[in-house]
Amino acid sequence: MKIDTEEIKKDFCQSFCVMYSGEDYECGKGGLCPFKGKITHQKEIEEERNKKIFHLVTKDLKFIDPEEEEFRANNILGIVVRYSHSAKAWMCMSLNQLNSDCQWSIDLEVDVQTTLDNSIENIKILKSISPDLSKFPAAKAVEEYAVATGKNFYLGSSDDMFTVQMKANIIKDMIERYRLKSNINFGNAFWTSSTGYDKYICGLFLDNINVNCSYGRGNSCSVLPFLAILDA
Repeated sequence: MKIDTEEIKKDFCQSFCVMYSGEDYECGKGGLCPFKGKITHQKEIEEERNKKIFHLVTKDLKFIDPEEEEFRANNILGIVVRYSHSAKAWMCMSLNQLNSDCQWSIDLEVDVQTTLDNSIENIKILKSISPDLSKFPAAKAVEEYAVATGKNFYLGSSDDMFTVQMKANIIKDMIERYRLKSNINFGNAFWTSSTGYDKYICGLFLDNINVNCSYGRGNSCSVLPFLAILDA
């Protein structure tokens, strides 16, 4: 079970626990604490997850620390950008941009609401409307890429793409420094699998600092797959 330490602080520790110091969870070692051991364990798990951010992912789905381990550039599939708690998966940005001229949907009036943070769930929602994704060209392009590569690639969620946008300078530096093979145009606008409001979709320019939730579904934008590696 995931222990949300901030929620525990707000709903339990601050309100009811006379031992809470307000600075750390050392008080959680006490025998009366119902969360004894769990908070510390969860913090350790999060710290280990954070260590994998900006690691490289190989074609056989191994995490590589580029500062510590040797690797061949042509064996790298992508870069780890975030851990999705809702999907329980590492989200890894592909180095291969698929398309720069793709519609999000060919049905501009289709009623669909997807999540902002879970690209795996988003594709399930789209498939419940169009099982072969024929109504959703951007998502279909990624699924075809997933089938061709035999890997779990998805059209990234808004959170996935927003993370890439915020860390674009770091990612571009990694691509150059480690001589990774990539065709990504960071000046393009990219689709996400997250719906915004009405007939609009969350999308963004990677070289900008804002998420634009007003891309009309009939517009043409670029497509960047995200590899999901489930947390064992």
